[in-house]
Amino acid sequence: MIINDKLAMARSYVNILRSIRDRARTVDDLSRDLVLRGAVERYLHLAVESLIDVGMRLCSILNLSKPERYRDIARVLVNANVLSNETGRLFELWISFRNVLVHAMP
Repeated sequence: MIINDKLAMARSYVNILRSIRDRARTVDDLSRDLVLRGAVERYLHLAVESLIDVGMRLCSILNLSKPERYRDIARVLVNANVLSNETGRLFELWISFRNVLVHAMP
């Protein structure tokens, strides 16, 4: 099933991020090491994109309201009791952090 595959991919990307966590403790670490920053950006982006895809599919399958922004996916799923408040909050934070990395960092 596509949802299970996407969740497995996201889990794999998160495991990669965990494996490099000790090398990037601060924003300065990411600024200084462009290879590390690129890896964090890439795997965070891939993990969040997989979760966004799962969230959008769930909204569609469950006939929930269509999220206008990616951050809204978490809210829609929390309101439908698909995600807990805590999980929804974490999902929103991941999306926000991904947006910062992808769009705001030089």
